Amino acid sequence: MTIAAPVELHDIPIKDIWVPPDRQRPLDQEHIRLLMFLIKTNNKLRRHHIYLSPTKVQVGDRLMWRLVFGNHRLESCRRLGWETIPSAFTESDDPAVLADEEFLENCHRGLTDEENEKQLTEFRKRHGITQQDLAAHFGGQSKVSKSEIAYKAHQANPEKYRGMSTNEVYKTLLKENNRRRGIAGIDIPDDAPAQHYDFHEWARTYTGPKFNVIHCDFPYGINSHNSGQNPSGYDDSRGVYLDLCNTLSEHLDNFCADDAHMFFWCSSSAPLLSIAWEFLSVPGFGFTFDDVPLVWHKGGNQGIVPDSERRPRRMYEMCFFWWRGRAKRIPGIEFHNIVDADPTPNRQHAHEKSVVMLKKFFKPVVDGHSLVFDPTCGSGTALLAAKELGARYVFGIDKDAANVKTALRLLEPPEDIDLDDLGLGLAAAQ
Repeated sequence: MTIAAPVELHDIPIKDIWVPPDRQRPLDQEHIRLLMFLIKTNNKLRRHHIYLSPTKVQVGDRLMWRLVFGNHRLESCRRLGWETIPSAFTESDDPAVLADEEFLENCHRGLTDEENEKQLTEFRKRHGITQQDLAAHFGGQSKVSKSEIAYKAHQANPEKYRGMSTNEVYKTLLKENNRRRGIAGIDIPDDAPAQHYDFHEWARTYTGPKFNVIHCDFPYGINSHNSGQNPSGYDDSRGVYLDLCNTLSEHLDNFCADDAHMFFWCSSSAPLLSIAWEFLSVPGFGFTFDDVPLVWHKGGNQGIVPDSERRPRRMYEMCFFWWRGRAKRIPGIEFHNIVDADPTPNRQHAHEKSVVMLKKFFKPVVDGHSLVFDPTCGSGTALLAAKELGARYVFGIDKDAANVKTALRLLEPPEDIDLDDLGLGLAAAQ
């Protein structure tokens, strides 16, 4: 069955269109966000009009056009504030015929992963849109990036990857890359619980034991390096934050145990919190996260003031708590989502976390069986908190050599931990 091409399009008032409540295809909020982006980019919808029944139906005390298909387009235009929408009319009012036409249209638009990969990649390149811009409207930057990588693989070797989902292609490529690199371990000295490494390279090449507690305190992407309140001078731009999130998602299984907990700090500002939320919600991590964050209420007068003439001092920070596999809390220990604690005295880093606060958040999951990792460890307060709770091993990296020296002075690793027995190692990239 095919639908005859419309003779002409009509600009129909959106308020006069009725959407039957028994729609075969429920609204997909992600698809609506993408459609809104595409509609705004193209500035018109003439090639993607909706279809209505040819005569009006009685809805309450009004006569309205019945929507046959195009509900996502209709809802996208409604949210964009359009008053009318380009519409065509079907040939029949028969409910059975209309139901068939809706079903066939949904089948026609049920794109495969490979088709989605192609459309995303070609649209982004055709319009010169960055992955970051497109990601804000379609499932996060990691999803867009993986789609483009999988699309290139499908193009280069269609037979090999035929029928494989985007995630299946991506995971296959990662395994093949690891085999090609010919990984060789590098010994870690016994006195080095903190090391000078860039997380992007380290995560890609790490081959040591898997950590079961991970503490992520990435730069928040709030441009504090331009505010005068970041004496360390590290780059706190949004791009740096997104790159770190992508590396965490892409290489997580290289260093994270199957059963693990994670603490993930992020900005509480609405735009950046939205990005963090999308990142946390991307399937594939195998993690569940508590959608009510942990909150550190700072004492003293230590919060950042983004605008002293207009805005208040930021007196709290937020952290999301994750778990995966069989990881559970230590029985019998209270776990509260708000901690009042002054910043660590004699702090050595611009945005150092309080050891007192960290110990309270860590205590329900860190004990003598914990291997704790911090990918941007700064002055090492998270590692110290875990060490004081009796963690079996703590290890952190930072791309700033001065931070690593500060962390090493703070930690003074105990002699009874044999790193060779733990098998810690980094991969040497060829």
